[in-house]
Amino acid sequence: MRALLQRPATTAGGFGRATAATAAVVVAVAVLGTFAMRGWGRVPWSTPSVPWYHSFPFYLFLDVHLSRWALPAGAVVAGAVAAVVALHRGRARWPVRVAATVALELPLALAVAALRDGPRGWTAPLDSTGEYPAGVGQVHGIAAFLGGFPELLASLPSHAAGHPAGAMVVYELLDRVWPGLVGAALGTVAIGCLGAVVAGSLARDELGEEGGRWALTAWALSPVVVLYVATSADAVFAVALGAAVLAAHRGLVRRSAPWTLAGGVGLWAASMLTYSSALLLVFLGVRAAGRLRADRAWALAWAALTAGTVLALAGLCWLATGYDPVAAVRAVAAVYRAAPGSAGRPWLPWVPGDLLAFGGMLGLPLLAALVARAAGVVRERAWTSVDAVARPSAAPSPTSSGWKRSRSSRSGCQARPAPPRCGSSSRVRPAPPAMSSASCMPAATSVPTGPTSSGGRCCMGGWRTRSRSTPSSGWCNRRTTRWR
Repeated sequence: MRALLQRPATTAGGFGRATAATAAVVVAVAVLGTFAMRGWGRVPWSTPSVPWYHSFPFYLFLDVHLSRWALPAGAVVAGAVAAVVALHRGRARWPVRVAATVALELPLALAVAALRDGPRGWTAPLDSTGEYPAGVGQVHGIAAFLGGFPELLASLPSHAAGHPAGAMVVYELLDRVWPGLVGAALGTVAIGCLGAVVAGSLARDELGEEGGRWALTAWALSPVVVLYVATSADAVFAVALGAAVLAAHRGLVRRSAPWTLAGGVGLWAASMLTYSSALLLVFLGVRAAGRLRADRAWALAWAALTAGTVLALAGLCWLATGYDPVAAVRAVAAVYRAAPGSAGRPWLPWVPGDLLAFGGMLGLPLLAALVARAAGVVRERAWTSVDAVARPSAAPSPTSSGWKRSRSSRSGCQARPAPPRCGSSSRVRPAPPAMSSASCMPAATSVPTGPTSSGGRCCMGGWRTRSRSTPSSGWCNRRTTRWR
């Protein structure tokens, strides 16, 4: 987004067209998914959508209903959005900006949840036998619950049965502060709003103040954030995951032992909430591997300290409560295999479907930017790979023979000759886009490569080169190049 504002209007127009195309694809897939879930007409539309007939791959249900709360709630939503935009354009200091984003996200999420049923919409997502608050009564002491978690797993709500024991502990603590569904719902929203702190801080570390400012705005207005914060336990997990990766990443980059220890504590806490915390190791592992060459000693020390902290806390938890994470994972696998429909669910449609669903819920502009950037990275990597394979080890540099690479050339094939140093003329046909810079070299130099010689031909990349000396006041070659 920041780069978009700094580019010409033509680029902005192209980004707008890319966003429109992305929107068309997302809507088309959702429409097809809606009909597919209803068996292409076999399930009548009079059958309620909830809880089975969602719009695949989105877990959204076509059940439009607005109450008398829709108008005031809509006004609050509009006001919160306008305030977020005004905050983005303002010049507030970073701590004030982060605190204001957290404060604005709270009424925004609550207002979105109230569009359907007013305040009852706050508790509706958690008012189910499969949600965490329904199993709070089974937590008779946190230590005893953790020790007997594998045996209790089958009797817990379905959502709790698919997560580690820490998720139920969170809602047990919320119930102690404010008993009932209202306390659980408002606590979920309040914790979820803290995601602005970790998202903005990580973006600021990587992209600077300007990048952090954009990240806060995108986070606050992203549909996936608003919908999950109001109200889903996944918003609570996201805060823990973000805080863990923020602390661990700062420990690696800043060479800070305290941040590294905090990151280890965060990773252990995240592993107690959701098994998806294992995905953080991919991100952190890539960053650590990228620093091995420049700072191998600290990268290895950071990895050892982080892993040691996680294992030490897991061991202390086992000694204090008897919680066995390996037995918990086995119990979750057993419950999953025994659940109706879970083990037989086809994975192939869900792999691309989940990517599209989460990408679309990020917001269509962000999804369009993500796809465009991913395509650009793949294209750049492809050109780099082609150049690396095609470049001969003995090939001289184009500049050594009087040739320069154009500044506007991305692949290096569109070379332009330097001003002639003698009275010769040069006629070179530009290389086609599929050629790499290495394959242009034999045509751009008078130095023989390999067995070729003056008047011979070089077939590298399909080029034939003929060179002959021409009388002039100095030594130079007249080159005629043609494409086979």
